[in-house]
Parts: sequence; C-alpha cells; structure tokens
Amino acid sequence: IVKDSKDILIKDYEVEFKNVVYKYPNSKLNSINNISFKLQSGQTLGITGPIGCGKTTLLRLLMKIIEPEAGDIFIGGIPISQIPTTILKNIFSYVPQDGFLFSETIKENILFAQKNNVNEALYYAEMAGLKNDISAFQNGLDTLLGERGVNLSGGQKQRVAIARALAAKTNFLILDDCTSAVDSETEQKILQNINSATNKQTCVIISHRLASIQKADKIIYMENGEIKESGDHKTLLALNKKYSNLWEKQKIEANIKKKIL
Repeated sequence: IVKDSKDILIKDYEVEFKNVVYKYPNSKLNSINNISFKLQSGQTLGITGPIGCGKTTLLRLLMKIIEPEAGDIFIGGIPISQIPTTILKNIFSYVPQDGFLFSETIKENILFAQKNNVNEALYYAEMAGLKNDISAFQNGLDTLLGERGVNLSGGQKQRVAIARALAAKTNFLILDDCTSAVDSETEQKILQNINSATNKQTCVIISHRLASIQKADKIIYMENGEIKESGDHKTLLALNKKYSNLWEKQKIEANIKKKIL
C-alpha cells in the first residue's frame, strides 16, 4: 500500500488503459492510437511489434513520463493523472536497452536503491545471470566500473542494470528490450529467475524475441501505434496471424543458428 500527503492510496497494482491516444509534438500521426487493455496485479505483460510501433511510448505513458492526449490510464483503479510523481517514482523499476551505469563498483551499482542490503548484491547479480561473469572479475563484485560501465560488454551492462532493478524491490518491473545484447540461453535463465522470484511484482517486458515473452500472462502485438493481436502465447499462435508467423520465422532462424554453431 502506498500513501502520500495527499492521501492517495494504492491498494493493488492492476493496470488499465482505456482508449489512450498520444501524438508527439510536430508529428502528423498518433504514436499511440486508441489503446485499451487491462493487466492484473502480479501478472506479466509481453509487448512486441516492429520498430517504431509505439512500444516504448506505451511504457512512457504508463510511468507518466508523458501524458495522453485522450483516454485514461489507471493503476489500482486510480487515474494516473491523480497519482503524484513522487509515488510513481517509487513503484517502478525501469531497465532500458542502454541502461546507465555509474563509475562505482558493480556492487554499488546493483545496490543503488538499497544501500544497506549489501549481502543481497550477489543474490541479485546471480538472478540477472552474472554469476560466471562475477567469478571471472579479479575483484568480483568490488570491481570498479569505468564511466558508463566501459569495461563491461554490452550484455554484462544490461545484466547489471537488471540486477539493480530487481534489488530495488518495486511493485513494477519494466524491461524495455534490455536483454538484446544477451544470448538467448542466458536470457531465458534470467527471465525464469525473474518469474520465480517476483512475488506479486507486476512485470512489463518489451522484446523482439518472442521466446522472451511466450510465458507472459498477456501478450500484445502492436503495429502503427495500435494493438493488432492480444492474448496469451497459445491463443496468439491459434490465430495464425502476424504473431504466429513471426514465431515460426524466429524458430527457423534459431534452428539454423544452432546448426551453424
């Protein structure tokens, strides 16, 4: 339960979009057009679709970074317009594709939002698939990172950012294509760890890899700012439309890659 001086009380974290529309300044077309969906508290939402279809814009609307021109967004039944930014900042952990790392140790980066829980740093590092990487570093978790994590690979930087988001223990975990530099096998292990340990945490995962979101409670396939298909993985495959076609294409590509390797 979250409460502030204005007596805004959030009892659960169900998300609802109702006919939401958004257009960026100087744009002729809506980036988000008449989007409606509901996600129950503790569920996982997977979002996919081609580049520029509005996936990240939808997340920015959910976190109130931008506000809709029309329609309504609710968290726990409360219009997001009525929820102070101070509350929203404390309930979201957001991991973008290119997350920012500080010129501190890996441990300090992971525990940025939880300074006192030093003993948990390794736990969250392992949750984010960093166990073998940490062992390979001379100073382990105490390895000092260069500016923006320059001494880490792209995949390692993404995993440190994921570990930091998990350590923050917020109500929402938002992953915006943040495993793009991680191999698919490691990615699956990370997602399995997240699914087994989120404990009522509501998750939103954007990914171009459908294997990354196939276990989500709800999946939406977007094009041109609109939801074209919606349902769980099994339902979307049964529709035999764009999601299903993309799934088959990615399966073939994965099998070819395995044979080459």
